[in-house]
Amino acid sequence: MVFSTSPSLFLISASDEKTVSQWDVLTGSLIKTLHDHGHSAHSDPISVIDFNGDGSRIISCRYGGLCKLWGVSTCHCMKTLTYDEEIPPVSYVKF
Repeated sequence: MVFSTSPSLFLISASDEKTVSQWDVLTGSLIKTLHDHGHSAHSDPISVIDFNGDGSRIISCRYGGLCKLWGVSTCHCMKTLTYDEEIPPVSYVKF
């Protein structure tokens, strides 16, 4: 889980179920779940997530090494970062 304080207080969670979800911290309610063209956020379990400085972007990476950049307001994948060779699981990411 990662907390954002701007523009409002919410958190992002990632799961072994391959989803990225945004939650309202004050109410505990699910705000939205991020999808990539109608599919789960990732095809493998997500290993790490983070916000950029102003909370407008999220990066999520899966165990297989693929990372996705998301727009928080649109819930859409803006960019997919892939690698040509096998890499170990991503265990840390920071904007």
